[in-house]
Amino acid sequence: MLMAIAGSSSLYAQKINRTVSSAPRNLLVESTNTYSLPSTKTNPNGYIKDRCGFVTQMDKAVAAGYNRAAFEDVINRKIAELKANRGTAVTNYIIPVVFHVIHNGTAEGTGANILAAQIYEQVDQMNKDFGNLSGSPFGVASNTGLRFCPVLIDPNGITLAQPGIDRLNRVTMGWTDPTTFGSTAGQINTMINYIDNTIKPNSIWNPSQYVNIWMYDFSNSGLLGYATFPTAGLPDLSAGETATDA
Repeated sequence: MLMAIAGSSSLYAQKINRTVSSAPRNLLVESTNTYSLPSTKTNPNGYIKDRCGFVTQMDKAVAAGYNRAAFEDVINRKIAELKANRGTAVTNYIIPVVFHVIHNGTAEGTGANILAAQIYEQVDQMNKDFGNLSGSPFGVASNTGLRFCPVLIDPNGITLAQPGIDRLNRVTMGWTDPTTFGSTAGQINTMINYIDNTIKPNSIWNPSQYVNIWMYDFSNSGLLGYATFPTAGLPDLSAGETATDA
C-alpha cells in the first residue's frame, strides 16, 4: 500500500497555548505514546525498494522554474526570524488531517482498502516524530509543537464513520485502476499527472483547512509515495502547487 501525500502551504493550524489534549471538537487526538537517488536494490517482485517520488517531483519542479537555492535562502531567513522572536515555551499547533483511502470496492482490511488501525498507527508515529518522542540520537532534535489529528466531521458537517478517513471507491468514481501504470519514468509521470489532475481535484478537502493524504495502491510503479511542493507565497515557487492539487 502506497501513499501519495499532498501538503498545503496554507495549512490551517489552530494556535493553542494549552496541552494538545484540549483539541477542537472536530479533531481526534491520538495517544502521546545534493538529492538522494533511488536505491538500486529490488524487492522480490523486481521493483526498486524504498523509492521516494522526490526525485521525480523535484525534476518536474526544476524544469518548471523552481529555484532550490533561492528557496533555501528564504527558508533559512524565516528560521532565523522565528528563532529570534520565539520564547522559551513551545507553542502547540493542532493540524487537522484527512486520509483519502482509494480502493477497488473491497471490504475494509482487504487490498487497498486498508484498516483504520493502520492509519491511526501512522498518525501516532508521526506525532511521536514531530514531538521528539521517537528516541532520536541527535542532540538538536526537539519538539516542533505540531500535532496531527484526524478530523471528526467532513466539510459538509457530516460526522465521519471513522475519524480522519474518507473512503473512496475508485470503480464508482470512474477512476483508472492504479495497477495499470508501469514503472518507467514516463509511466510514473503519467500516473502522477493522472493523480494530480483527476483524483486530487475531485476528492481534495479545502487545503487551507486540512492536510490531505491520499492512499492509492500504485505498487506497480515501484514508488512508495510522493509529496507536493508548497506555494508558500515565495518568489521562487512559481512552479508550486495550487489550491486544487496541493
